[in-house]
Amino acid sequence: MLHRMFRVLGFLLLVLIGGLVLRYLYTFRDRNPGYTVALNIDGQAGRTLKPLRAGFARVKISPDLSNTNEPIWLAGSD
Repeated sequence: MLHRMFRVLGFLLLVLIGGLVLRYLYTFRDRNPGYTVALNIDGQAGRTLKPLRAGFARVKISPDLSNTNEPIWLAGSD
């Protein structure tokens, strides 16, 4: 009886591990196969190019709700 219980628990453990492996493979799959980004910057002769700079920022875009006498216009609302 104990031997059979260990076999069932072992089988359930293998199913659990297999499910975790499949979940991992699904989560980290290539969602856009064949997609590449090519950045080619061709300069003119005798002209030096400035280095390419990129960045990010955070800006608050919520409307100011402190003045209740002014209406807030939202695009696309009725």
